[in-house]
Amino acid sequence: MRRSLKGRILLLLTFVLAVQVVSYLNHFYLIKSELVERWYKNANVLVNAISNRLSYLLEEKMGEINTLIAKYERMGFSPEEILWRLSGDINSITEGAFYDTAGKRVAFSSRLKTSSVFEDVLSSLLEKTEMLGYYTDSYGELYVKVKIPDFQDNVFKGFYVVGINLNTLLEDIYSLSLQNANLYLLDGKGKVLLSMRQTGKENSLKASARVKGTDWMLVLEEPYSAVISPAYGFLFRSLMFGVMSTVGLGIVAFLIILRIFKPLDRLKENIIEWNKNRRINLQSDDEIGLLSKTFERLVDRLEREKEVYMSIFNSSVDGMLLVDREGRVRKANRSFLERYSVSEESLVGRHISEFIEPYSPEALFLPEALLTLGGKKYIINMCAVQINTENGEFTLYQVRDITEKKELELMIYRTSKLSVAGEIACSIAHQLNNPLASILTHAEYIHDASSDQKLKEKAQVIMKQVLKSAETVRRLLDLARAFDGKPQKVNPYNITKEVIQLLSFKAKRKKVILEFTSDTNSELGIVCFPWKLEQVLVNIIENAIDASEQGQKVEIKLRREGDSYVWIVRDYGKGIADEDLSKVFEPFYTTKEDGTGLGLSLVKRFVEDMGGSINLRNTERGLEVKISLPLQIF
Repeated sequence: MRRSLKGRILLLLTFVLAVQVVSYLNHFYLIKSELVERWYKNANVLVNAISNRLSYLLEEKMGEINTLIAKYERMGFSPEEILWRLSGDINSITEGAFYDTAGKRVAFSSRLKTSSVFEDVLSSLLEKTEMLGYYTDSYGELYVKVKIPDFQDNVFKGFYVVGINLNTLLEDIYSLSLQNANLYLLDGKGKVLLSMRQTGKENSLKASARVKGTDWMLVLEEPYSAVISPAYGFLFRSLMFGVMSTVGLGIVAFLIILRIFKPLDRLKENIIEWNKNRRINLQSDDEIGLLSKTFERLVDRLEREKEVYMSIFNSSVDGMLLVDREGRVRKANRSFLERYSVSEESLVGRHISEFIEPYSPEALFLPEALLTLGGKKYIINMCAVQINTENGEFTLYQVRDITEKKELELMIYRTSKLSVAGEIACSIAHQLNNPLASILTHAEYIHDASSDQKLKEKAQVIMKQVLKSAETVRRLLDLARAFDGKPQKVNPYNITKEVIQLLSFKAKRKKVILEFTSDTNSELGIVCFPWKLEQVLVNIIENAIDASEQGQKVEIKLRREGDSYVWIVRDYGKGIADEDLSKVFEPFYTTKEDGTGLGLSLVKRFVEDMGGSINLRNTERGLEVKISLPLQIF
């Protein structure tokens, strides 16, 4: 349904208002995120600074206590007098006790008139300064007990244990600029030891830091609403400005509409009349009259250009298809009809997807598509141009035949892949031969020179594995050479059993059942390269195991058909897509995430080298591989 111009303007105003609202909301959420991120950054710096300051003050207090104890002892004061003077000289200390070298309390002094927090026997007798724990006095203030060993003339006399008021220390360093924030101290188990102010139940942001030398955690907390409150102020001011600006824009738009729509209505009526007599009878000297005259000249020019465009359309070297909005062909140029030997009548009215695939009406360029006409297939590319005319909307497709080009590219691609495979194989083989030869020489020397039977056995294992690796290297070289040496007589039944036994461990690990049946005569065999046949069977059966799921089986059948031996390997997995069956034997093509794409390429080459054939087909469920090799009696 088409909207009038008035409706479109009103819709535009609504859209402008909606864009402003969305923009303001987006900025609001960005500001909230920025405020939270900035809070965390500043809070982490602040809480670490407070934590370091608290740790420093504790160390400073303990150093001050140690200095005063030494001073008072030189003055000859008793432990009770020293403790009393400490609580008077240091404002964060109110009580303490002295313990002898056995850990028994022998003196106590308190300005709070309490002794319950200082036990009779000291549990820690280590001769070092340390924190013994913390307690809360009758006023709810938190103290940490600090043990300080007493040495006089390098002789150990006992321990002084005093309580340092943490409330006093934190009040000295707590920032008054944190109007809404709270600072509290947690012990090693997460229990709150000290809180500088009462906290509410609302959502809050937290930053924490560990106090050096303790298991305490210092936490800075501030309500989330207080942190993001500036964002709400921005949102309110922005929305108010947006509403006012939109109202002003609406008033201006209304005045413009009154000015131009009445003349436009007259122009519309004359244009409708023009459709009949090709002339606009609108006598006016204003902008609308000038517009009508310009329009009349423009239409005459378009008529002339239409003839030129049709001439270009038909004389283009590339094929051209004019397609309507529904995707149906309306016109084809002469080059398209001649190139693909079709008539225009057979194309007009057909949907373009009937003979071109893939087809997408949104695609402006298709680098490669399949065109099927007259029972023949062509590879093409297409460029699309959207055209709006008085008769509707159309799409003009430029069709270029690239069949010969793609065939040539495919030949070059396959040749280059085979060449790269050979170069890789040669490079790997030559890089490994020398190290393997060196390992084999040293292993033989150890085997011959050593009298230790176990060492000889290990040397034999090394030699066996080196020879096996050398054989693998030799097989890699077969990628780059065309002659394989002298073939040998092979019993297909025996070599198939060996391969199945070799892969049985992998099958058991994946819980796949290998089922082997055979009707061959043991006196009949084939002359081939044993390692090639082994690699063919290993690759095919291993792929079947990989394609199977737990509990499924892989069927291996060996039988004689005329003058050939036939192996049939079938799995019950997902199979291979029909469009990929023709690609699986190409070098480096693989459907496995960790595959190299060389396995099946070598399989096909080895089978054909032995005069045989290999075929793949999808069954109702799974994939079936059939290998055929000529037999000989020996």
